[in-house]
Amino acid sequence: MRRCVDASVKEIDEHRLDVRLDYVNEQLQVLAERELGYARAAAEVIRRERAGLMSKKDRGPGGQLVAIEDEATGNMLTGAARDKAVAAKVRAGNTPNIVCLEAAGHLMQRCSIERGETRGGATAREAGAAHQIVEEAESRLSRRPRFAARSERVEKCQRPPAGEFFVVGNGKFPNEAHQGRVRYDGTRQGLLGNPFKMGVDGKDEALRDLVCECYEIWYEQGKDAYETAVEKGLPIECVVPGLGRVNPTDIDNEIDSLVNIAVELGKRVVLDCTCEPKRCHLRFVARLCNKRAQKRLDEKAAKMAGDCYGCDDERRADADTPIPLVDGEADCALAGLTAKGDSKIAAVEECAGTGGRSSSISERAAVFDTAAEKPEVHAELNGDDMETELDVSGEAADLQGVQSEEQRAQRRRDIENRLWRDRLRSAIYATDASEGDKDRVYEYWTGEYQLEFNETGEKCTDLRVLELLQRVLTPERVMQLSKSVKEKLATGLDEFNVVLVKQGGPELAKLFAESIATEVATFSFPTSWTTWHATLIPKPGKDRCKLSGWREIWIQAHLWKLVVGAILPECAEVIAHTRPWCNAGFEPGRGCPEQSAALRARLELHMRLRQPLHIYFQDYSVFFPSISRQLVAFILHELGVNTISVQILLEVQDQVMGAFKTAGGPTELAPMLRGEPIGGVESPLFSLPVAALVQRALETYVPGSPLPDRRELRVAALQLWYADDGALADAVEGIIQTAVDIMILLSEDILGLKVGHDTAEASKSASLSWTWDKSHNEFIRGDGNKFKVPLGSSREDIELARAISYRYLGIDFDPELDMTKVEESYRARASAIVTMINNLGGGSCDQLSLAINTVWQGIFIFPARTIPFTEKVAKALDAKATKVLCNHGNRLRHSKIVGAFISGKCGGLGLRPVQSTMAAGFIDERARAFGGRRGEPARAVQLAAHLAFAASLGWDGPSHEAPTAFDFVISERWLPLLRLDVPSECVALHLAKLGLNWRGTGVAECAADARRAAARGEQAATKARLINMTNVTPSLRLHGLGINSLDELHAGCGELLSAERIELIYARPGWVWSDIDKAHVRRLLREVAGDARAMVALGDWRERGVRMEGEIALTELINVGRRRALSMLSRIAGILWCKDAGGGRLDERSYEVIFCGARRRDAVWLTRAQVLEGAARRDAARRDATAAMSSCGASAEHVEPNETDEVIAWMDEADVSRWEPNTFNCFLHRLRGPASAAAFLAAAGRSAGIEPRAAAARIELIDLLLLDYAALRAKGVCAKEVNLREDRAADKAGKHVAGAHTTAWSATCAAELRRANGFENRVAAVRVLPAPRDADGAKFTDALVEARYDGVAWNNGRSNGCLWRGWRTAAHVPSHFERAPMALESVVSRSFMRDREVECADEGALFANAYGEPLKVRIARDEAALIATDINLALMGEIGKIELACVARGRGGFLLVAAAQV
Repeated sequence: MRRCVDASVKEIDEHRLDVRLDYVNEQLQVLAERELGYARAAAEVIRRERAGLMSKKDRGPGGQLVAIEDEATGNMLTGAARDKAVAAKVRAGNTPNIVCLEAAGHLMQRCSIERGETRGGATAREAGAAHQIVEEAESRLSRRPRFAARSERVEKCQRPPAGEFFVVGNGKFPNEAHQGRVRYDGTRQGLLGNPFKMGVDGKDEALRDLVCECYEIWYEQGKDAYETAVEKGLPIECVVPGLGRVNPTDIDNEIDSLVNIAVELGKRVVLDCTCEPKRCHLRFVARLCNKRAQKRLDEKAAKMAGDCYGCDDERRADADTPIPLVDGEADCALAGLTAKGDSKIAAVEECAGTGGRSSSISERAAVFDTAAEKPEVHAELNGDDMETELDVSGEAADLQGVQSEEQRAQRRRDIENRLWRDRLRSAIYATDASEGDKDRVYEYWTGEYQLEFNETGEKCTDLRVLELLQRVLTPERVMQLSKSVKEKLATGLDEFNVVLVKQGGPELAKLFAESIATEVATFSFPTSWTTWHATLIPKPGKDRCKLSGWREIWIQAHLWKLVVGAILPECAEVIAHTRPWCNAGFEPGRGCPEQSAALRARLELHMRLRQPLHIYFQDYSVFFPSISRQLVAFILHELGVNTISVQILLEVQDQVMGAFKTAGGPTELAPMLRGEPIGGVESPLFSLPVAALVQRALETYVPGSPLPDRRELRVAALQLWYADDGALADAVEGIIQTAVDIMILLSEDILGLKVGHDTAEASKSASLSWTWDKSHNEFIRGDGNKFKVPLGSSREDIELARAISYRYLGIDFDPELDMTKVEESYRARASAIVTMINNLGGGSCDQLSLAINTVWQGIFIFPARTIPFTEKVAKALDAKATKVLCNHGNRLRHSKIVGAFISGKCGGLGLRPVQSTMAAGFIDERARAFGGRRGEPARAVQLAAHLAFAASLGWDGPSHEAPTAFDFVISERWLPLLRLDVPSECVALHLAKLGLNWRGTGVAECAADARRAAARGEQAATKARLINMTNVTPSLRLHGLGINSLDELHAGCGELLSAERIELIYARPGWVWSDIDKAHVRRLLREVAGDARAMVALGDWRERGVRMEGEIALTELINVGRRRALSMLSRIAGILWCKDAGGGRLDERSYEVIFCGARRRDAVWLTRAQVLEGAARRDAARRDATAAMSSCGASAEHVEPNETDEVIAWMDEADVSRWEPNTFNCFLHRLRGPASAAAFLAAAGRSAGIEPRAAAARIELIDLLLLDYAALRAKGVCAKEVNLREDRAADKAGKHVAGAHTTAWSATCAAELRRANGFENRVAAVRVLPAPRDADGAKFTDALVEARYDGVAWNNGRSNGCLWRGWRTAAHVPSHFERAPMALESVVSRSFMRDREVECADEGALFANAYGEPLKVRIARDEAALIATDINLALMGEIGKIELACVARGRGGFLLVAAAQV
């Protein structure tokens, strides 16, 4: 028996371990698909499975906000004080972010952003001014009063019933007067039960009064129940044993809890018993509770009176302020009109005779009033519009005769509606448009743009809203959205999960779609939709005792997410047509690795070209919450998004109340009047158009430095963005400074965003710089570059933070270019998780291998797309994995390691080498970039990096043997010299190991190279490549300088260049030719002289008298002049630009000087004194030379003018017309003077509000920034011609667009097939939607399809046999595939043909690719075994129905598009 029990326990434990590891593997695979944050999430999954793996520091409430630091005192706040402080911060940070839409429209106009809606005004600026007026009036006169009315109605329903706080009721016979009260069980089941019974059986009515008296005495005196019973003459048998021992203190605590419910929550309580209406002890308890509740209320009132006592002076000072006329938000607007002493409005209010705001307005609406009533909101209303004043004065007399409160309120609303319409009319008719256009614009804003509501204004009756919702909220769309929701996703206050809709099927989805569309169309939203709670997530490395150290994730109701998810696709389609491609955020198929890998490729490119590189990282503070909703609505309107969709979203967002969840639960609710919620479905999409304004401004007005490429293909890729995280990279410091000024001023003053800047940590906006050390030939950190940012308190310039190491999109960028620390950190994470898997215990070899492979995938697939990991990390982790298998007895320590990395089906252990995951991620990201759209910066940078790498290894342009850089084959002799820590070299090494090569596609850039190669034709004699000479040692250093063939060493007539001439030709002027370079050249000349192939070529050239190549000879001649110019020995050819030093003094001004014989890029910056000193020295040398010639009797043929006089004139000219400002503030100070510049920036700042003067200042700021300052810094270069351009025409041509009369069928049956069992169910699961029908609307039967494809074996599906029938010959071999003749009769049936060689042959089938080269295709046997004939038959039948439907409609064909989501 004992052995059986032990065996059973062991079996159960093994099963439990198997299930545990299976669950862990499943969760790890899900996490690996996310790529980001894998290590932390994987550790949590494993810890949950085995609590013993938790360390002590992980057991505390580290994931909750437990305490917060008081900024005033520095003390730590907990409990109620903490929640109160958090609620205050939330309320203070959620004031409306109002921006000037007229200035935003002007910015759109300057950036040439295409408008999709032109009915709002002739220009975006005019539309912005009108939109501001209309939306402000809509919010003030319609939306907010509607919210207040709904809040009051909800409060009325939730208001407790009249009467005392506590009453006594009978639980068996409820009283209707007690409806709405909280019921409390006061029987002997709880603490407040009476321990004294009426007799032994509890039914002796003669003892009722005595029992009640005993309870009162027992409670008041605190005696023992038995003692009280003896004193009052009650038999001891009448005392309940349990309740008789209850401590009266416990009863007091219970009563205090009930009082808290009544006072703090505003509830009314009924104490239930079975005695009422007879005398009961609970009447005594009710009296006690009522007394305590009243006392508590008196104390609160006294405390509030004391707190408000200090406000009396302020109240008396505000006594002259006009009192609002009626309840509602409209009064706040008219109160704002009186800010400038509008006596006529005050007279109207006096005539109304109201004495203040009605108490019926809810506290929630009052909170909205207080938060939204800011001076800047209604600043525009305070203008001196004479026409408006006349209208108001004309209505004052009419209001005197109105007696009813409702009539006065209605009359007042009519006045205010007329006011804003007059303001709109004045704004529209002040433009230069024709009268007819003005009338149409006014009719649009006051007619079509407005939604229709019922008489009370509470319900929307506009049929356009219902039509929109019915169009987008279809049952199919509801099912699609519900399938994308995870089962464990957090829910809103209603705790409803959309997964239930998915489980309910199409019928339930149809019911939900119809119901939700009907309710939302009336703008009737449940409270759970407008009440959001935020879960706080700690930010890594931040102080958790400060609210800024946490990131809030707002949890919304699933049904509201369903509505938003249905509306967004139409918005996304419009935004996709205009969004800049430099931003990869929230776009399918793109991600963070694309931009981070492009930035690292840019770093490699500048290192290879020996160019400096400056990077500016910009990150906005709380980006989503700081976005202006008005601005988003305006931009979407201008882009052409349906305004009804935007108004539905605004209707909910503007009435949202939110709270943060701390360790004590949710805080007090506060109005969320600002920005887009973090975690909201719409936030990522709506943030893109706002950031696009800054990105378009940079593209249009800031020219970057072109990337190396063919002359006609050279473009500049200045910026890389992912959402709000931007990186600007360029070799010229001035370009970065210009972009920084434009980005910050436009973001802060025009768009209302906040640019993050932390000087101490440099974790937000910061800079990194690299430069080439000419003396040591090293790419090092540049410490001398200091950028300025206008982020001072008065917009003055401050120094931009310089980062020691910056983390951009999850990848660390180190100025030292040392990835050892980064590699070690990832190795440690992966090793720690594998150790945790090892400590789980138990499990089979397959389970452990799967878990370890999943960890490699999850940890490395994201960073490996950017970081070229070395083999050291891979080997260490492979050893760790094999050790885990050894620990569990799955392999012997002395066995060969190679067996662990063979597939389990082939007898191995199934581990995946870490290096394969790293290589796959890195190569895949490079291939993704190459296949991107023409106009994406990542594509341009990666192509330039690949081109520079190929050129450094010997590719010298399009030729017959290598038409493109992709067709250039890297020699195997280069592989030992390549390094894994350089991106391009890492890709080349991985491809070489796999036996793969890149191949040009013949389109886009490759097409231009192919045409050039064809024009050059086949060269009669190819170059003698140095890499092909076995006696010549390959040198990456010399190849990078262009010495890759014997032609580059040929001095003419078969002679080699000397080492001195090689230095003169190939050494960059101004750079040090190091001893290492000289040694490489001497070795090269020595080895070439001893190579037989080189000698043959040189002898042939000697016999034929071949001269030095003209390009090399010209380079030598140019370099002689350049070296003389860089040594400042030649005459100054001109003064290009001048700029001020830090102090702004004239003698400290620098000038861009170019000498005779130098190139444009050889210009140097010299001070005025240095220029004059050099010119005087050269003039003196020239005079001495002339005097010496004269003494010898020779005369100068040409007497040059005095250089000093020339350069003085040139410098004076540059001071006036070619002055380059260091920053925008310097430009503004010179243009207007320091005092006027400061006043101008203050007038255009965010604190100036939206008054007309502020709008004019902001518009002028935009013009000064883009048209004057940026143009001056561009130095005559047109940004539109240089910067990267988006080839949208090619992108559109590459997409399939359905015609206007096209029917789209889809077959999504994966989920149904997983649940289906048996042949009939599997076949029934394969269905296309909508069902194909004939011209009469009838569905096609299976018999019609089978008749059309009579060669298909429709009945062979059960046995999973062949698809075709009646065609096999007598010589047919069973299980061999043959091409059935009937399968070739239709395009549909051809898609289901199978090839024997592809599936069965070890080498697969041999085909020819697009280049005519052999291509092997092979399908693995395990994959071929999964081909199910029954599903293929069902799918063929559904496609046959589609073909029959097309034929029935009289259309000859159809387009069959197959897509798989993986």
